[in-house]
Amino acid sequence: MNERPLSAWARLKGVARSTLRGLRARVARVLAKLRLPDQEGTLLPVAFFTRLLGLGADRVAEIFRAWKELEPKHSIVGFYAR
Repeated sequence: MNERPLSAWARLKGVARSTLRGLRARVARVLAKLRLPDQEGTLLPVAFFTRLLGLGADRVAEIFRAWKELEPKHSIVGFYAR
């Protein structure tokens, strides 16, 4: 969240610090689990998106279609093992 303290972000966005702490913790948990199908291990966000884009449009569309069949209620952040 940049160099700005959490309390400053909370005032700026009009939310409680505890809300931002919870969101930060959830994002950190998801980021620690990013992985692509048929590949070992987790990836940092930059590596994840670099590899994802390197797969090509058809393969990315195929991954999203398969993922939506498995996880119809979840958002893009569902690229991790449940």
